[in-house]
Amino acid sequence: MIFVASKMDNRFKLFARMMELEDSVIEHVRYNNEKYGLEEIVYQLIQRWVRGKGGQVLVQNMAQVLVDAGYQHIAQLLEP
Repeated sequence: MIFVASKMDNRFKLFARMMELEDSVIEHVRYNNEKYGLEEIVYQLIQRWVRGKGGQVLVQNMAQVLVDAGYQHIAQLLEP
């Protein structure tokens, strides 16, 4: 998760929406973590997504969300 968060850019909201997080959750996480920077915001959003899935998120799930959000270059880095 830290790896993905470190590669994200300002299109993180699209990524979060592809994780099916509501805009209110995205804004709440952004507001509470903006002093720590973009990487922390994205990390916390991913954490929310994982918790919402009962902790059962596979690398393939993350890769698909990245592709859907236009981050194919990051998804490719997740492949073994």
